[in-house]
Amino acid sequence: MKLTLALDLYQGRSWPVIEFEQEVISAKEITGTDKKTYTVVLDTNDHVTLRNVGKGQYETVLEDGKIVQDQRVIVTNMWADDILLNKHLLKPYVMFFPTYHDSYYEYCKANGMEIKHEQNTYDIYVNGTWKFEFHPDFWPWYQQLRLARDMEGIGDNDVEKYIGVFDQESKNMLGELKRNINGRK
Repeated sequence: MKLTLALDLYQGRSWPVIEFEQEVISAKEITGTDKKTYTVVLDTNDHVTLRNVGKGQYETVLEDGKIVQDQRVIVTNMWADDILLNKHLLKPYVMFFPTYHDSYYEYCKANGMEIKHEQNTYDIYVNGTWKFEFHPDFWPWYQQLRLARDMEGIGDNDVEKYIGVFDQESKNMLGELKRNINGRK
């Protein structure tokens, strides 16, 4: 399977340094943001990793106490075999494991903030490893996810809403149909 990631790269004081499946990639030297796509062919893998390794402690640019520029990477889209995937459907299978600088731990401790050691996100804003885990038999697994999403919240009343119930005879007929389908309960 061929997996392609579209990334938005944001410059801090310098550009992000990214490893995609162990190959070092980074943005060209322009100001602001850059959009890149990277592709990897996966033979038997059940995951793909992206690592942010280049964010220094002072990459975030502040003016009057507000962030005006920050080095980060956002996974904006994913394709498998050139077919666009539903990112929202796959979000539970995406995990980011941040590696914070010591000063961040100190800041959180001083301000009573909780430190998140893993997050379901497409936004990579500190050093760390982003991982997308999937079933090795990708397409049947993805189709099952889509079907499960489509079936959420469907119950007996939804069938009635779809068909409509107008009178007692229709209700009786629908009840008989339900009993036949459910094995004469």
